[in-house]
Amino acid sequence: YLGPQEPSFEGGQLRLYAIGAQSPRWVDLEPTRNSFLAFPSWAPHEVLPVRCGFSELGRQRLSINCWFHDAG
Repeated sequence: YLGPQEPSFEGGQLRLYAIGAQSPRWVDLEPTRNSFLAFPSWAPHEVLPVRCGFSELGRQRLSINCWFHDAG
């Protein structure tokens, strides 16, 4: 999550679901300014809705994602 200031949005938590659980279980991770999070792309996940009243780029929720693949 990128940002030079405290976020001016609400929501946007990353929800990671338990793998192989009998019932739906998950953990919600709050977006933390200037943090890095890595997890396997095949793990069940979603980003919860974001509410932001600003159109200025620096005040919105910004993130970068990329995938690494070993052709092995």
